[in-house]
Amino acid sequence: MLFTDLYALVQDVWGIENTEEYWEGVRKAVEAFASKYGPFGVGLSAAVLTELKRRSEEK
Repeated sequence: MLFTDLYALVQDVWGIENTEEYWEGVRKAVEAFASKYGPFGVGLSAAVLTELKRRSEEK
């Protein structure tokens, strides 16, 4: 289930938008995933956030 939820999280947030609403939604989604899956979920969430940040800075 963890990887199914990770895939759903990535699908939900992958289309980066430079809006406050988008980043607030990312924050909430990542926090929910991390709290559901504990330390491993936190690590995966951090990886998703790192990649989103990198991609948003390239634009």
